[in-house]
Amino acid sequence: MNPGYCSQCGHALVEGGTFCSQCGHAATPDSPPKNKRRRFTSIYWLLGFLFLGSALLLYFTLTSPAPEPSSPMMETAADRLSPSATADMDYRSAIEQIFRSHPILGPKLVAVGWSAEDRATLHVKDFPMDSMPETVRSQFLEKMQTEVSQKLRDFNKANSLTVQFLDLNGNRMVGSFTATP
Repeated sequence: MNPGYCSQCGHALVEGGTFCSQCGHAATPDSPPKNKRRRFTSIYWLLGFLFLGSALLLYFTLTSPAPEPSSPMMETAADRLSPSATADMDYRSAIEQIFRSHPILGPKLVAVGWSAEDRATLHVKDFPMDSMPETVRSQFLEKMQTEVSQKLRDFNKANSLTVQFLDLNGNRMVGSFTATP
């Protein structure tokens, strides 16, 4: 008769013994050995391969040469625009950057819509424009107006720019200002 293995530690049982000579657990003859070590070894191998694969992917991504700027893959929409359209896009980006870089407004700004060259709508979510005290609100709008006016001068714009704040929670206008160059 095959003596079997200890169901607790997997050690071979002595024939006729009632307890495991290794761990002292009550012997249950012919019980299969536990293979905990093999299962953990497999997990470590799997994790090792995943880590190695990730490291190789990162290495080849960082060391591969960048495509040439003249290749069609690297062409952007700005490359296909006329110089005046590119200047307008740079102007709009500069105006948008004023709002996106603001510490309170920036994280609440969802999108900026341009309905015309002289009209921008800031789509904001959870921006506390309504709950601002009137003095704080007017200081905020004045600061934004001053910064936008400076950008208008930087880009040699002759026309004023009206900026509206659209609250996406209530889908209503909560403020506006007009900046002049």
